[in-house]
Amino acid sequence: TVGFGYLIVNFARDAKTLERIVFAEIIGCAFVVLFSILELLFPGRTLVPGWLYTWHQKTLVMKDIRLQGPFRDFELLAEFLALNIPIILLFFVRSKRMLFKWAYFGLIILCVAILMATSTRGAFISLSIGLLYALWVIRRDLDIVKITYIAFVVVGLLAVTEVVISRYTISGGMMSRLMKTRFEGYIPDTRIQA
Repeated sequence: TVGFGYLIVNFARDAKTLERIVFAEIIGCAFVVLFSILELLFPGRTLVPGWLYTWHQKTLVMKDIRLQGPFRDFELLAEFLALNIPIILLFFVRSKRMLFKWAYFGLIILCVAILMATSTRGAFISLSIGLLYALWVIRRDLDIVKITYIAFVVVGLLAVTEVVISRYTISGGMMSRLMKTRFEGYIPDTRIQA
């Protein structure tokens, strides 16, 4: 974060430079997603000896594992993805080239899938609130057709990723974890101790 802030403050003199710096952040996000996909496919394996390995202990039955990614922490990975999804979404909307639109859309799908595989409720709820606020801000540019498309894509993406992640990978389902959440006041019961 400090390095990224340093780049923006010292080198972003115009909009084009700022766009290049943020594009570099998106490339970094793509590498984080790639590592997380490898962790999802090959849990507990060493990918490059002495340097690149996934953190999970090998057990006989590996199920309901929360992805940790290169951060070795599922909450940090989820928050990283929740912060990057709106940035990638902005680049998707602003892109004029169809190849880049498809690349950004694919990266958004992968980010959402990895976010679901972390099973982190807080990051998912924060992202949802942030995107709903963004829709509220641009409400004058939306009509019923656009809102229907957005709702269809979001619900479809969440449903498909939940089914694929929970049934066909070692990770558990995030929506089922979210639905099982019990509150004591405004605090989830699993966070009362903290």
